Amino acid sequence: MNRDGHETESTNAAIDKLSTSATQTVEQLRQIKVIVLIYAAANLLFGVGSTAYFALSSSFVLDEDEHGPGVSEAESVAPSVGDTLPPIGLPDAEGRVWSNRDLEGKAVLLNFWATWCAPCRREMPIFEEVQRTYGSREFTVLAVSVDREGWDVVRPYIDDLEPS
Repeated sequence: MNRDGHETESTNAAIDKLSTSATQTVEQLRQIKVIVLIYAAANLLFGVGSTAYFALSSSFVLDEDEHGPGVSEAESVAPSVGDTLPPIGLPDAEGRVWSNRDLEGKAVLLNFWATWCAPCRREMPIFEEVQRTYGSREFTVLAVSVDREGWDVVRPYIDDLEPS
């Protein structure tokens, strides 16, 4: 302020510069948060998918003697290029059962989720948008609920998620 009690132009310019800088910082932090969330979701999906693959696989052979010397336990159960997905039968909200045949030739994002899982609830609209955008390009998002109550809790959540 000058002697008359009025702000100087340099003070206003400094405030404007600070305001612009703060706005840019907030935007950068928001972008970083989105990237971190995508990275975390991808890591979670990979971990859950790997666990599900091993849990569903019926060909676990952990006895090293059956494979001969030099084959470790991890090598005996690890998936290889060309391995097929174990048979699945997953009912959707309309009662249709999805099988391996329905997914053949498609890239599949397999998402295990639950209505009580806060991160799952936040990411579900994102996966819905991904399905709308890329679903016609030989890609599908297959969301598998792990809710013990089944469709009694899942159906109302899906109804709330769908646009009116």
